[in-house]
Formats: sequence, structure tokens, C-alpha cells
Amino acid sequence: MDETSELQLLLANHDDGEPALAEGLTSDAVAEAPRPQDRREDTGHLGAHDASPNDLVRQRWGVIAPEGAAGEELIEALAPLVRLREEQQGAPARIYRVPAALDELEATAWLQQTWAPDGVPVAEVPWYLLLLGDLDRVPLTLQKALASRAWPGRLAASRGEDIAAYATKVVTAERESAGGSPRALFHTVHDRTPATELGHSHLVQPLLQRAREDDRLGVREVLESGDETGPDPDALLDLASVAHGDVLFTLSHGRGPPRRGWRSEADRHQLQGALHFGSEEPLTGDDVAGRPFVPGGFWLLMACYGAGTPDQSAYAHWLARLREHRAWRGRVSQVVAGLPDGGAPGFVAALPRAALANPRGPLAILGHLDLAWSYSFKDGGAGSASHVARFEEALRAVTSGSRAGLALGSLHRAFTQANLVLTTDYDLEARARAAGRTPEVDPVRRAHLWMTRQDLGGWMLLGDPAVRLARQPADPPDLGAPPDLGAPPDLGAPPDLGAPPDLGAPPDLGAPPSLGAPPDLGAPPSLGPPPGPALPPTDTAEHHLDALPDAVATALARRINAGEAVEWRAEYDPVTGAVVRHVLVLGSRSSG
Repeated sequence: MDETSELQLLLANHDDGEPALAEGLTSDAVAEAPRPQDRREDTGHLGAHDASPNDLVRQRWGVIAPEGAAGEELIEALAPLVRLREEQQGAPARIYRVPAALDELEATAWLQQTWAPDGVPVAEVPWYLLLLGDLDRVPLTLQKALASRAWPGRLAASRGEDIAAYATKVVTAERESAGGSPRALFHTVHDRTPATELGHSHLVQPLLQRAREDDRLGVREVLESGDETGPDPDALLDLASVAHGDVLFTLSHGRGPPRRGWRSEADRHQLQGALHFGSEEPLTGDDVAGRPFVPGGFWLLMACYGAGTPDQSAYAHWLARLREHRAWRGRVSQVVAGLPDGGAPGFVAALPRAALANPRGPLAILGHLDLAWSYSFKDGGAGSASHVARFEEALRAVTSGSRAGLALGSLHRAFTQANLVLTTDYDLEARARAAGRTPEVDPVRRAHLWMTRQDLGGWMLLGDPAVRLARQPADPPDLGAPPDLGAPPDLGAPPDLGAPPDLGAPPDLGAPPSLGAPPDLGAPPSLGPPPGPALPPTDTAEHHLDALPDAVATALARRINAGEAVEWRAEYDPVTGAVVRHVLVLGSRSSG
């Protein structure tokens, strides 16, 4: 692999299967990157910051659906999941309707005026938000604006039956989950291209090592597939079909347009973003729709257009400038020709849509919208560092039992940091010029920061962001065969003890004496209420049982059995999954 080509692209042409940018790009090329939009992302806490992010009672859950009759049909199909979330959070789910088109400013205004207007308590704002419909129904601008403030996910099915199948799958998985740790599955498509070699050596292998040797993911087993002698889609299908509630990480090229363009828009929607397997047929939505594929699990999918295609690529203007200045190595013109340019609506890829609609498919998928470069896991430039921890944290969030939205949050924090550094760099330049000084600008460093920001900003969560893995019981320990104790010793025949002695008949003791009627002791004295600890008032109140004396906690437990408990829950650490505290809320059930 040519280490001088720091920038690699996980994109292959659909017709000939060749990498669209086989040679990669150098630092000189990325120096042409433009200035980002001058906006500061919110770097504070997401959601209600004084509560665990997994606490749905405090964080709340809601739905964003398209306006009109089609949106109402999707909401109706989602009803089983809505009822489950309302039961879990102890409050009605907020359901919003939005227009199909919102620009960046309109999306921000909608958040401020409709979703979280001034004066609405934080506790009543839903921080987990499920968007219903494809990118032409609920705008991508809204999902991107939410990503810096909340935990959004999208279910892009257009048919009510697919929404209903997904809702039933999630409800069944969460109600029947039995605990236990998942397995971690890894698959790299070894097509001998620089992009997949870079991804395997700088991301997949370090993740495997941390999971196996250091138990950094907290899983019960780590499995890897992907033959380095040749790509094999059946190996991935076999790996992902065995168990329930696993976490799958795949790295491959995603299929892009043929050199002469797609024959039809239907072909583009069906095949763009399919997983590339070299000379083998790509993995498409049809391949995962009717078979077990990561059932009840989570899939982190790393490939160009793996999650979908936007209406306009974030890289279009930059790559067009490279083509104009001829500052590239390889076929940038081919990449530019296939980029979405705003002429057609964006869409979620067919592969993850089919997987989520499959009753035996995953509960959530984290994938890349737009082009997927190597910057998500490796800095550009000489001596560039790898960033395996970003993906370790995303996987760890799911394997520890946290909600799927937190996996996206870990990658978005890296985006926020890159954005802050980049905008600060431009701000310092502007200050120097205003003071009459010549600014010290490193265009290559700035360009690498821009690429990192764009690449990390392309990740999207598909599925309900509040979902958790469908966990299965851990395998019982193998105790091995019982020890061979040999034949029992021969103790010989028992001794002859002879006949028992004759003891004669028992003596006659006569009739038992009469004791008369029992004395009348009267009614028992009144002892009053039993002594015990002073209990909290019966009004609705929240009690942290771990902080109470044992006697008080026991007395409160009696109230659970007496039906006075509005809620009883355990709160968990978002990373380790360990119980932090037990909480009991007392009061009238009818009022709660």
C-alpha cells in the first residue's frame, strides 16, 4: 500500500467493480478544501444532562413523521412501538409532523420553535427521536440539526407493513430479552485495494486486538471472517446468521454508479451503496431480506453510500475544484460525475432498509451517508494518527446495553471537536488580519481538518435510537466430563447378626389423666402498630434505595407489593452498563 496516499475512498464502480479512486489523494490535493459553514456546534450535554442517557423516563422519546395522510399511515403502523415507549417513559410520546423540505435555517428554526421552544421544561422534551420516512419525506437537514442536540434515528420504510414489521420486531426483542453478553463479529472484504487494506490494518485489526486481548468490548466471543485470498459474500451471510443479539462490524467498498451512469433511477436506488465483493456479486437488499441477518442485533456498516445517498454531496464543490486545477491522482472526474448534485432527492440505501424491515434482521444500523473516506479513523498527513477509540466507544455503547443512539453520539462528538478546531483556526486567521498581522496558515493541516469534519458528519443511525440489543442468556460453562472414580471397592458380604431379641409385650399404662377445660385468658391485648422505621410520606416521591438504611428499604419494598409504587427501576452507567442506583417512586398509580 502506498502510504503517501493518505486519503482513501471506499467506493467501487458498479459495472467493472474497480475502485473509483484506486490511487487515493495526497495532502497537496486536499489543500484545496473550502472553508466550512461558519457555525459552532453545541458541545454541551445531549438530553437531560442531570440523568443517565439511558433513562427514558428523564430523556423521553418521540416521533417525527411526514405531514399528510401518508405520514399518518406510518404513525399508525408504528403503534406497538409507541405504546411500548410510552409504557417505559411513563408519559405520552410526542409526535411531530414536518414538511418534506426544510433548508438549514428552517430546520434550526423548527427545532427552536416546535421541538424545544423556550419555556418548555427539559424533562418534557423528547431527546430520542425516531424519524419516519425517506429523505424526500422528512428532510436530512432536520436530522443533521438534531444530531448535535439529541439522539435521532431514521426508519426509511415507505410502506406501513415494513414499519409494522420493524415495530413488532423491536417490541418482541425488548420484552423477551433474557440478558447475557453479545458476540462481536468482524468482516473485512479483502479485495486487495489500498482503501480496504488501510481500513483493515488501522481500524479492524486494532479493534479485534482490543476486543480479544483486553476485553474492551465486554463481549462473550469475538469472531472474524473474510478470506484474504478472495472476497466471499457467503462467508459474511454465514457469520451474521447464527446467533441472536450480536454486533456486526463490516468494512468494504460500497457500490457507486457505473462509468456511464445508472440506467434508471430504480437501479440507482436498489444498487447504490450495496456492499462490493470484488468479482463476486454485491450484497444487496434482496440478499438479506428473507434470511436471518444479525437478528436482534446491531450493524456498523462502513462503506461509501452504505446508509444512503444525499441529494447533494458535501464533497461535490471540493472535488470539482480539484478537477479544475488538476490537483489529483487517479480518476477524480469519475467520482465527481457520480456525485449527487441536487437534481434528485436523496434516499436511504436499499440494503439497510431491507435488513431493518426483515423480522429476523438487526434492530439498528450505523452507516455512512455520502462518500466514506479514511478520515473517520485515520488523520491525514505525515505521521498521521489512527482513531480506533471512536469506533471502540460506539461499539462499546451497544454491547454494554446502552441505547443505539449513544453509538452515533460517540462519533458525533469527534465531529464536534473537529468542527470546533477548524472554525477556531479560521477565527484566528480573521483576528490576525483585522489586527494588521500576516496570519500563519497551514493549508494542508486545515484541509485535513475539513476532511475529518465532513467524514465524521456523514454517519447516520437507521432504526429506533432508543432501542437496545436483544440479549440472550450466556452459554453455560463447560464443566467437562465427570471424573472417572473407578469401580466401587468390594466390601464382601454383610455379617450375620442373627435374629433380633424378644422384648415381650409393652406395659399397660392405663388411660391418660383428664386435664379439664383450658382457662379463659380473655381477648389479647392491643399492641398498636408494629414498631419499625419511619417511612416516607405517601405522596408521590422518588427514593434512591441504595442510599437508605436496610430497614427503610425493606419497608418500601412492602409498598411495591401493596400496589403503592408508581415505578420501580434500576439506572445504569452508560458505558459499563453497571447498576448505579435503584429508584422507587411512590404514590397513586391512577395519578401517575
